[in-house]
Amino acid sequence: PGPLRLVAQLNPQRAALKRGAQPVRSLAQPFDPRHFNFTQIRPAEVLFRLRRAPARHPPFEHVLVVINVSPLERG
Repeated sequence: PGPLRLVAQLNPQRAALKRGAQPVRSLAQPFDPRHFNFTQIRPAEVLFRLRRAPARHPPFEHVLVVINVSPLERG
């Protein structure tokens, strides 16, 4: 119920089933494209973009809302 018709769901197995974290050896470690990163998002996975007010957040023009292609739960 509600004007946006959104659902929140608790997933207690999230910690046990999620993808392992990438090892961080240094704050200056080089970018490794073989590990998960958001440059791998395909255009078909983008649901929509949220535009920010330019004066409030100058480094970012927009925020992507994307499909989770490997969800742990239905939906």
